[in-house]
Amino acid sequence: MLPKKYIKRIDDFLKRMDMEYQDIRFELVDHLATDIEAQTTDYDEFFKKDLMRGKFLRYMLSKKADLETQYDKLNRKKFFNDAKNIGMSVLKLLLNPKIIFAVIALYYIAYKAIQYNPKITTISLFFLHLFILIVISVYFFYEYKKIGKVKIIHSYSYLLLILYFIFGNYPNIKSVFNPDYQTNGIVIYKITGIILTLLIFYDYLVKRKQFKKQYKHLLI
Repeated sequence: MLPKKYIKRIDDFLKRMDMEYQDIRFELVDHLATDIEAQTTDYDEFFKKDLMRGKFLRYMLSKKADLETQYDKLNRKKFFNDAKNIGMSVLKLLLNPKIIFAVIALYYIAYKAIQYNPKITTISLFFLHLFILIVISVYFFYEYKKIGKVKIIHSYSYLLLILYFIFGNYPNIKSVFNPDYQTNGIVIYKITGIILTLLIFYDYLVKRKQFKKQYKHLLI
């Protein structure tokens, strides 16, 4: 096992290569550390001198193109894996009896509201969804500073943004005032977007402590 000071040296080099997400970078650090352990026994000699000169620098430069390619592939793969896992978590939440009751209640309230005043109901839901997105965006803005650049956290925020583009922008801010869009179908559509947004955000809040513990070694 490489000493921590050399693990940090490898990570510092990857950071200089603009590899942003810490959890993906750590996977590459582990790969490189294993490779270095397999080919050398004198770590002090391999990592000698400051400013990353000598054998270590030559080795890292020889791996640069391969590491950048691996990082890009891991980055793309990680988002889709995260999205799948978040989707499964939200599905489990939807099977919770309390959440099922809350969802049914929201649909019922929305249905009654549009029967009473379709215009106010549609416009209110549009701006409610926008308000929720703004609040969550501000939350994640400060969360990035606290937790750092861990990919799973960004995956949550990206998914929430995608959801808003799907459910929040139709009808858009102009057409929402058009009576043709103030229908039962549109209200159900808007409520669905709001519910999914809240469930994804709730799933993140539940798992936040787990992420901090899981990636503790990356957040120092």
